[in-house]
Amino acid sequence: MRVDVPASMVGNARASDVDPKTWQGPWVPVTDPNKIAQYVSMVNTKQYNQAKCTPFGSGYLMHQIGMNLEGNAVDSVLDGSFQIDPSVSLFPEAHKMLR
Repeated sequence: MRVDVPASMVGNARASDVDPKTWQGPWVPVTDPNKIAQYVSMVNTKQYNQAKCTPFGSGYLMHQIGMNLEGNAVDSVLDGSFQIDPSVSLFPEAHKMLR
């Protein structure tokens, strides 16, 4: 098995700052299964945390819905009866998604 990674990721403590989708430099082949897992985990962690700063990834809605849909508001969101706290400021897009 082999995975090619951006050369700047190799031996770089801040390798998670590198975006393989936009990387323009040289690539390095990696064949060690442990290293492959390490690089895949770095890229996945970055991708899976992209929603962290969105209304559904943090703050009021995240607490109402939960990271794993375990929040108290899940059933009311699904059945259309969820009422947003009027003191909470959300973008119109968030309101639209919840409707």
